[in-house]
Amino acid sequence: MRKLMKTVSLIMVCVTLLSMLLGSLPVKRAFASPIAISINPTSGFVGDTVSVNGTIDTLDGNFTIRWDNSLNITGVLRATGLTANTSFVIPPTVGALSGRNVTVELIDVTTNTVAAANFTLKTKFELQVETPPAPKQLQEGNSTNITVNVTGGASNAIYVANITVKDPANQTHFSIAQLSNTTSTGSGGSVNVYPSVFSGASTNYVGNYTVSSNVTASSEAILFFVGLTDKSTYRLNGIVSIQATGYSPSEKVTANIKFGAVTAASFPNRTVDSGGKVSISWTIPPNATPGNYEVTLTNTTSTGTVKTPRDTQSFEIVGVICQILTKNLAGESIQGVAVEAYNSTTPTTLHYSGKSNATGWVRFNLAAGNYTFRAFWKAVEVGFPSLSNQSILVDRILNFTVQLTDVQAFVRDVNGGVPLIDLEFSYNFTTRSNQTRSETVSVRTDDSGMSKINNLFVNLSYILEGRRYGLALPGLPLQNKTLTVPLNIVTIVLPTYNVVVSLFDAKGTAISGIRIAAYEWSSGVTDPVLTETSSGGRANLSLTFGKYHLRAFDDSLVLNDTALDVIKDNLNFTFSLGVFNVDITVLVRDFFGQPIANANVTVERRISSGYVFAYSRLTDSGGSVTFQSVVGGDSRVSVYVSGSLVGTETRFLSGAQSTVRFDVAECVSVFGYLVSLGLFAFILFLIVIVVIVILVLSRKRLMRVFRRGKN
Repeated sequence: MRKLMKTVSLIMVCVTLLSMLLGSLPVKRAFASPIAISINPTSGFVGDTVSVNGTIDTLDGNFTIRWDNSLNITGVLRATGLTANTSFVIPPTVGALSGRNVTVELIDVTTNTVAAANFTLKTKFELQVETPPAPKQLQEGNSTNITVNVTGGASNAIYVANITVKDPANQTHFSIAQLSNTTSTGSGGSVNVYPSVFSGASTNYVGNYTVSSNVTASSEAILFFVGLTDKSTYRLNGIVSIQATGYSPSEKVTANIKFGAVTAASFPNRTVDSGGKVSISWTIPPNATPGNYEVTLTNTTSTGTVKTPRDTQSFEIVGVICQILTKNLAGESIQGVAVEAYNSTTPTTLHYSGKSNATGWVRFNLAAGNYTFRAFWKAVEVGFPSLSNQSILVDRILNFTVQLTDVQAFVRDVNGGVPLIDLEFSYNFTTRSNQTRSETVSVRTDDSGMSKINNLFVNLSYILEGRRYGLALPGLPLQNKTLTVPLNIVTIVLPTYNVVVSLFDAKGTAISGIRIAAYEWSSGVTDPVLTETSSGGRANLSLTFGKYHLRAFDDSLVLNDTALDVIKDNLNFTFSLGVFNVDITVLVRDFFGQPIANANVTVERRISSGYVFAYSRLTDSGGSVTFQSVVGGDSRVSVYVSGSLVGTETRFLSGAQSTVRFDVAECVSVFGYLVSLGLFAFILFLIVIVVIVILVLSRKRLMRVFRRGKN
């Protein structure tokens, strides 16, 4: 038996050593990080992109994302450490009109552990209208396909959509569309030819047609345009194909094409064919002026068809396209620069003009030739040198650098940039019409103390004014200065001033040991910029020019809070602490104005939104108590008589002496003892009754004594 026990012990020791050895071998496993997953967004439609963030168990291990318990949607990816982040596009999936929960799983490929999250798949209906690619467009009499598609629908379902089209004549047409069986993907659709399958519909009118459906939101209504011409823009020598429908056969229609008020082409007496259609073509001459044209068709047959809206449409003839990018001296694009184009053969006649857009571009549609371009900013010519005698024979892109510059202002103190500084740049300039104008541009420094003004005129005299919380900054460096370089740097250093604060208490005595904290005005009272403790009744502060909250503290108790404008050096400021070293006397009187002794007087001080206990004492035989050389301020004084609260008064206690009187109407002091007014009245009543009874009982005896004395 003993031998068996030794054998068992030996086996246990070996197992323990083996376990320790195996436990010391390195493995690529997380220490204690459970697999987890989060997705964003948590709901959406087929085609949306979803982000997955999670952790797996295996360090730098492989993972995959599984969708709807079946589809490994991302393939095998590698984690960074334990972090597994990726994104995927939601594939066609069966859903439900009310929304369907789909399981999204993060799988650690090494350990086959899984973390899951829910995604709500919503059903989506979409409208689409087939239109030719620009500049081509639909013409009157053409048809188009209107498609309604569904994704995330129920399995093996057929949805019905009511499609509505409102034409330019404000007539509404309907078609009921059955979307194809959604089978196992939840997707289906229906193609509907307009106007063929819509009741009473046509494309006989110029303008926008509005398409909507009962299964899509009203905000998702889409437009398609029907015109007279086959394109919206044409090149010189191009052929304009014009087509109009909706007339009666054999009616006579004329066509007129105008450029502004000038007739460019006319086509009289065109006969409408048996289908109610009239077709006209116009070859654009090579010398046509580029620009916007308008074509109008008119029925000249008496009692003929009158269309509302009428058949009229504009189109553009493109000559040579010249695009100009306007930039300032700093190389930044500028919005709002007026650029004018002059033909070199008539240099004083303005032919074209335009303003640069938000990205600085101006587009000109020109006839081939040589042009000079001039640039203006606020009616002042700034294009020096101008783009003169530019050959525009083919489409070109030009850069136009104008004489405008930027100013960057940096306001700082000894500690760095200063925010919330208001700067104004004032200047005068003369316009092209010889008018003198004045302008002021205002900016404010950001958190880093920086501000920037773009596109100021060069070679003008500027005056810079600055303010901090309405206080004019001293000694600005930009007075009657001209700007010439692409980026003008202006650095403003705010001076540091010495402030001497003298502190006096409620009795006019200088105070030491009071902490003075200065808070920058914009920060309120969150964090002081400087804290000093008074000595000999004075505290010296070194503050940057500006406005401050000045607070006096006795330990953590605020004694006073005031505003201080630090606008000059060696500023002397008297800080009167009228709540410090105050003598507070409380008088307690009864109903008859007699003093109440031994009343408990409690003073509480207001801290934030509540009151905190400060002092408490009993009144003397004269019914008064004095708290000497204490801190006053917003206080609440309460009086307790025989343990009961008999009066409370809220008072701001300040000055050398503050007196608070309480008239306790419900109490009466009798021989130094306090009784309630009711009890006193009752006792008094009893005394009166007793006296009356005694007088009544003694009346006969008194009468005998009186008679005996009389005899």
